[in-house]
Amino acid sequence: MGRARFLLLLCLSLVSCAPDERPLAIGAAASLREVVTEAAAAFAASQGVLQPVLALEASSTIARQVNSGAQLDLFLSADVENVERAGSRIDAAEVRVFLTNELVIATRADLDESPSTPEQWAASEFTIGLAGEEVPAGRYARAYLRQLGLEDAFAGRVAIGSNVRSTLALLETGAVDAVFVYRTDALLTDRARIVHTAPRHSAPVRYFAAPVKPAHPDLAEFLVFLSSDDFREIAAKHGFVDPR
Repeated sequence: MGRARFLLLLCLSLVSCAPDERPLAIGAAASLREVVTEAAAAFAASQGVLQPVLALEASSTIARQVNSGAQLDLFLSADVENVERAGSRIDAAEVRVFLTNELVIATRADLDESPSTPEQWAASEFTIGLAGEEVPAGRYARAYLRQLGLEDAFAGRVAIGSNVRSTLALLETGAVDAVFVYRTDALLTDRARIVHTAPRHSAPVRYFAAPVKPAHPDLAEFLVFLSSDDFREIAAKHGFVDPR
């Protein structure tokens, strides 16, 4: 048996390798897929370290994974509620906002005429897609509708997505006429047309970087990278807003 193969089998036989022998593991909100994928590659190249491994799902799903002991080193959540749900493994003193976004209504691009405000959508017969109640995009949308007195106005006309990307897919496949998603998601497809943007004071969409204990050797440098001009340039390219 070759030496390289023997060492590989030896490492795989261990319960886990030492922290400095594995890449940083990041659990991130589904809406961050493009920006975090690019950022992970840029970070690895600039620091000369292994490229971080990404788990991309609804923030509510990642929170449950962290809470149940999954080997994740950093949680990038689309809201603070799911950071709190992640439990005591989160280093609460180091949690910080690193990006913001906007909640929008996006309609099918092939609809010649469609409502342009939540009130008009509520008064119409068109169908709409929302992310699940535990998913940040779904919670932001429901809170916004509640402010407008429209929380129950879409009864019988709502389809639910498991995360913000699956909600967008409802629109792309024609299953619904419109969706509540983030601006950055709607900009990903030419099948969507943004017709309404929720005021930021009514639907403040903030992303939180939440370190998971114990700290991975690369974690501190990655958190610094999230505050760098290089990361801000990547984020802006994908439509995110610098929280400063």
